[in-house]
Amino acid sequence: MTLPPGPDPPALAQAVAYHRDPLGVLLRARARYGPRFTLRVTKPIVLVSDPAVMADANAGAARRAVLPLASPRSLFGADGAEHTAERARWENRFHQISDDAIAEIAERHIAAWPRGRPFRLLERMRDIASDVFGRLILRADDPDAYVAAVRRMLRTPGNPPLPVPAALDPVFQWRAAPLRALLGEGADRMIVVCAAGQEPPAIALANVGYEWARRGGELTPRFVDETLRLRPSASAALREIDGETRALSSLLAHHDPKAFPDPHVFRTDRDYDHPLYMPFGGGVRRCVGEPLARAQLRAIPPLLPRLKAVHPRPERMVVRGTVLVPHRSALVTAT
Repeated sequence: MTLPPGPDPPALAQAVAYHRDPLGVLLRARARYGPRFTLRVTKPIVLVSDPAVMADANAGAARRAVLPLASPRSLFGADGAEHTAERARWENRFHQISDDAIAEIAERHIAAWPRGRPFRLLERMRDIASDVFGRLILRADDPDAYVAAVRRMLRTPGNPPLPVPAALDPVFQWRAAPLRALLGEGADRMIVVCAAGQEPPAIALANVGYEWARRGGELTPRFVDETLRLRPSASAALREIDGETRALSSLLAHHDPKAFPDPHVFRTDRDYDHPLYMPFGGGVRRCVGEPLARAQLRAIPPLLPRLKAVHPRPERMVVRGTVLVPHRSALVTAT
């Protein structure tokens, strides 16, 4: 198969550069090679700029190639009829959650946050997102044990944080054992959904809090939308088409100057209905948890104490698996 041109350093060098500075790598490649180019990281991935790629349903195989945790029986790793059935199992759960129920959970966590000393906002938002998911979506018998189990499985040290071990790694199997025990039958199908119930919404919440800490102003819905544009949680929408893994990068889409003039500037007067605005993906594989994430983004930011960013320079985004996180995990102080 002939792939489009792209950067020519060895795959390991490309992977390191992309994980440390995804936006810079992608913008330089697009400027040199145009709207369709190949990155060679874990495997060759063709980056495209056409949102029509999201209309194709064959995403499970592409996701499994970069996220081994996604079982072919899971919501993320399945295709065709199996994905349709699995999506139906989850969909209604995300439409039945009240903002008040989310706020009640978040208030308990926020009340325990430190005051007057630095802490990593992303870590705190992960606990809130897992607690919301465990109590309101899974209706876990022991929500505190569920939060602890997800934390044990997904948390990693480092600044920026190290990637989670591969799904077949014995260390990961050991770390995931308590969550598997809590989930019981069907754990292989559910475990990646539990990870998604924490990471993307927690990242979005942390980014909103961090941008507010840096900029001040009002936490309006458009402030949230613009934060999700500049700092999306998911790195790309992945599809496998004609045996080729294609990716529509959310970073590239959100920094398209035709769709979003002055793309590096924080502005809340943009067209967030544009096809290239994709904080939750798009097409038939649009994030099934979007209603829950939107509810958390409505309910939790108004509860935040006054936050201040610790470092004057903005934290850059780095790649962690398939998500994008601030490289210091959004280091702030609260008053």
